Amino acid sequence: MKLERVTPISAFAVFACIIPVIWTCIEFFRLTSLANQLRNKNDFQWWSILIPFYSSFHLVTIAKELNLFIRENNLQVAPANDNLLLALFFPVVNLYSIFDTYNKCADASNR
Repeated sequence: MKLERVTPISAFAVFACIIPVIWTCIEFFRLTSLANQLRNKNDFQWWSILIPFYSSFHLVTIAKELNLFIRENNLQVAPANDNLLLALFFPVVNLYSIFDTYNKCADASNR
């Protein structure tokens, strides 16, 4: 299965105006869709980024599932940061980390 990539820098677009925030949301929607395909589940909700604290908990769940995927497939990829405090206080950093880890998983599994 060929996995698509997401744009990690879009996580920092929330610091800009309205249009880049929409870009961040679209990339998050893509990430949840691709993560659902990756794990053959339908657990990741795209709308969770619209709810501030719930999105932080949801990011930790996605990070844990990515780490599980890395372990199951023995990928040579550093695990995603699944620290809840980081997700609550610095969600942009955590989102960037998850985007980056997902892209590394996609590259490693597409080889």
